[in-house]
Amino acid sequence: MIDWLYEKTGVMKSYGREDREYNVTDLFICRKKKMFRDAGYKQVITVDNALRGRVIGQLVHKGMSVLLEEDGWDTGMRLEKKVGDYLIIGKPDAVKDGVVLEIKFQRYFKEVGDVHILQTGVYLNMLGLKRGIILYVAPNAFEEVYIDREVSDDDILWFIEHPVSPFSKWECEYCGYRVYCNTPL
Repeated sequence: MIDWLYEKTGVMKSYGREDREYNVTDLFICRKKKMFRDAGYKQVITVDNALRGRVIGQLVHKGMSVLLEEDGWDTGMRLEKKVGDYLIIGKPDAVKDGVVLEIKFQRYFKEVGDVHILQTGVYLNMLGLKRGIILYVAPNAFEEVYIDREVSDDDILWFIEHPVSPFSKWECEYCGYRVYCNTPL
């Protein structure tokens, strides 16, 4: 049953992309992680808590999607935008009445993530909107963060052309591609 849960939530999925194709989340993850994933490497999760957290996050997203759809939010929107020579693709969690909503599950809420602000800002850019909300769902807190600044095309190009590996300090510890990587912890 556990393997079924992993499969249904897609937490172990690996898939390739074209060189000049970036998912919105690809812009703000370790570039080595993107490279391994796009090359079709299988994830190897060595920290059980990381995998459980990802499964719970997917379940929260799926449950929230049902509730949001009942309230008229669009949870199936797929976006594409050409920025320079790159194709940016993405799927915001929900959009309604000119507002982009991003849902973030965390095992413990400590602070607003810069990556989450940037991701929401890219969706604002792609949709030509000015208002975004990041909803943090954690056992210790529910937090709403309002975003009113898009990430410009120039900023998107900068993130593509100036990759950071890792993008966040915690990425290596929970990375499913860690066994293939030579980045020191």
